[in-house]
Amino acid sequence: MDVSARAEVFAGTAALAEELLVGRGVESGPRLADPGFALLHGLYWMLVGLTDLGPLALVVDDAQWADPLSVRFLAFVLKRSDGLPLLVALASRDLPAGEQPGALRAAFRSASVIRPSPLSPAAIGSLLAIEGMTNRQIAETLFITRKTVESHLEHTYRKLGIHARSELNQALAAENQLTTVDHDEHIPVA
Repeated sequence: MDVSARAEVFAGTAALAEELLVGRGVESGPRLADPGFALLHGLYWMLVGLTDLGPLALVVDDAQWADPLSVRFLAFVLKRSDGLPLLVALASRDLPAGEQPGALRAAFRSASVIRPSPLSPAAIGSLLAIEGMTNRQIAETLFITRKTVESHLEHTYRKLGIHARSELNQALAAENQLTTVDHDEHIPVA
């Protein structure tokens, strides 16, 4: 990020976020009555500054392990994100009801949930083939026969209209090209 964009993103209240993100903490600034709220506010305004530069995705993995302050921040952002070109995406494992943090459930009560199905053995085999594994290595990794790997790959080749493993990378890349979606368009989720 160039110097002028950085100055714009970390202007005003967002300066508190900069102190936190560069590792100085908030000790260098004035004593605050509620440093937690001040940091939430600063981080939020930093996100607003970043969305001024263009659409932004805030991606959180393993959200089930998030600490209470991080969950508080995410809830803070979600309550104030209408109208911002901001996507907040969380990946979380399904935990038993008693183990799922209540604050996390409460913060995302109205969120759309997407539960992708597991990859099929054929899809996993194709990915491993792309990584350069032999049919034998794939079979050993997936605990299936080499003949099954060959069958899955042949099916994948037919589906993609190719004839050899050497064409797999390019064909899958073409098959999975990203498409753009208008951020105002409602996308139904199961």
